[in-house]
Amino acid sequence: MITRRYGFMDAISQQAIRRFSRRWAARRRLARGLAMIAGGCVAVFLAGAQMAQAQAEYYLANPKALQARLNALQYDAGEVDGYPGPQTRNALMRFQVDHCLGPTGQPDLATREALVSARPGVAPCANAGLPPGITANTPRKAGIYVSNPAMCDGPPLAPDDYPDALRIIKGRSITFGVEGACEIRRTDIRSGKTLFRGKCTAGPDQFKARWLFDILSPEEFVEWSGYYTDTGITTFRKCADNSAIRMRWKAWFQ
Repeated sequence: MITRRYGFMDAISQQAIRRFSRRWAARRRLARGLAMIAGGCVAVFLAGAQMAQAQAEYYLANPKALQARLNALQYDAGEVDGYPGPQTRNALMRFQVDHCLGPTGQPDLATREALVSARPGVAPCANAGLPPGITANTPRKAGIYVSNPAMCDGPPLAPDDYPDALRIIKGRSITFGVEGACEIRRTDIRSGKTLFRGKCTAGPDQFKARWLFDILSPEEFVEWSGYYTDTGITTFRKCADNSAIRMRWKAWFQ
């Protein structure tokens, strides 16, 4: 076949270009279709993520929803009354350890997210159990807690530093400094934190008191308010049992 190559495109080239154009158009339609599908999937994913986030926040703002969710997951939070006390905290702590979370008894973000996705009877760390001595009313390990970890093995504290820097915890007992000992009677969840109620002694006086802590772990907490001191928001961490300060106060734990 003789083709003309000058001035006009030959027939073979025209056919090739038409085939290429059809294939290119088909690929573009496929790409647009895939883009629309991907966009829809992303939209669905984002909507699902936003819904899960909203549900997680709902458990923080609505105590009844928290109690109902725990009951639905077979963790006995008691009556759905909107007053999450020791029974609700105990149920939440058992849920936390079963889902590989620290047993704070508080609906922190990680716990709320786990509540959203959890299924009854399914737990990645099932039967892990609470650490010894940790309960709803005793959420921290026994020991000496200080506002600065350097105090654990540093020189002895000055007496004036005790009220602001030292907390002594043993079971239901907490001492603010070296005075102001309190016996915990119950704990409640308030605004995602732990509200303690107890009977306290300062010198010859005995009285009821309450204080608000944010339990970060069985060995760390943030003191938001206390009856004895006015130090503002302060973080306290547990000193090792063989630390110098614990040895100086060992008589308190015998």
